[in-house]
Amino acid sequence: MRGKTLAKLSPPRLFDAVPRERLFVVLDSALQRAMTMVAAPPGAGKTTLLASYLHARRLPALWYHVDAGDVDPATFFFFMRQAAVRMTPKQAALPLFTPEYAADIEGFSRRFFRALFARLPDPTVVALDNVHSVGTESLLHTILTTAATQVPEGVAIVLLSRSEPPSAYAHLLASDLAVRVDGDALLLTEDETRTLVTRKHGLPMEAAASLFQRTRGWAAGVTLLAQHWRANRPSSDRQDSVTIQSVADYFSTEIMHALSAEERRVLMWTALLPTVTAALAIALTGSEQAPVVLEKLHRRRLFIARQASSEPRYRFHDLFREFLSQSLRTSLSEAGWHDALVQAARLGVQADDAEAAMPLLLEARDVEAASRIVYAQARKLLAAGQDDSARCATGLSGWGAIPWRANRGCASGMVMP
Repeated sequence: MRGKTLAKLSPPRLFDAVPRERLFVVLDSALQRAMTMVAAPPGAGKTTLLASYLHARRLPALWYHVDAGDVDPATFFFFMRQAAVRMTPKQAALPLFTPEYAADIEGFSRRFFRALFARLPDPTVVALDNVHSVGTESLLHTILTTAATQVPEGVAIVLLSRSEPPSAYAHLLASDLAVRVDGDALLLTEDETRTLVTRKHGLPMEAAASLFQRTRGWAAGVTLLAQHWRANRPSSDRQDSVTIQSVADYFSTEIMHALSAEERRVLMWTALLPTVTAALAIALTGSEQAPVVLEKLHRRRLFIARQASSEPRYRFHDLFREFLSQSLRTSLSEAGWHDALVQAARLGVQADDAEAAMPLLLEARDVEAASRIVYAQARKLLAAGQDDSARCATGLSGWGAIPWRANRGCASGMVMP
């Protein structure tokens, strides 16, 4: 009798997954190539997507969960042999990796995967999850890129990762042997969000619109906020302004615990502004390495987008920014938090971004600085001939009567309540 399959070699269990036919069609096309690389942030739904696709299309799969131990080629080949035996136990044994093969990893990989692919049924998907676990310099990438060159018709390799493909895969992408499915494609559409929260979580339609707006289609965020909504039935604006504890816990365990203290510090301070350039990141943190940290984490798909412009600008996912700002506030005294807000606002103004500075000054209750911004904006509008908008800005007075909120009718961003 066959024993239990190791979790490392077991496909994920599906719990009422909502089919995403839009992406199934993308995978139908992608799996015509030897290798498909799906790179998306934590909680984007990579694993659920592939598992539900395989179920819907009734495709057999050899599933392999990559972990840090797979940096050792001997470990990887050992468990891959076990996975193959589980799938086709009566076939001839695969080559065994022994120390003498360490000098020729590519040669052994070619022989191993030729034998493996020959014994797999047609069709078969070889799925490797969490490929980011081994880092970008691991020999596993040499092994996998070699495997892609040996894929016969009827077999496809799918790599699931939180990180962008390392440079080792560039030649596969250039030669059309491999294709990428970007993380943006995995974002839930508003219709998909509506289906998920109404069908799976039993929430009303109005909840779907709110959750989509707040999560911007991040699958884990939708699920966590839907669970909170169902348990608490939000009845106040506080629900929208405070990071839900379950979301904070997710960011803490999935992202922050794996970062160095300096990386965490850079993230918390740069989150004070909605977007930051390299120069702003340095000014906010006092570290010349801050842009390097942001670029590194952007490439690792950790809820940091890089906006194309003359100077790269980095932007956090709204929920992640809320979490980081609250984390910074918790780590500082009241006076320290006030000073941080004022410093970030000052830098925002210097970068000609009054829109970003004003909410910070309002929270810091710096009336004088906020007033200077209002009148500076008014002067600019008058100089540009925008009289109505300028009068809107200069006509404001009284601290309690000028809440900040975006408004097209008042270009300064401030409207009378």
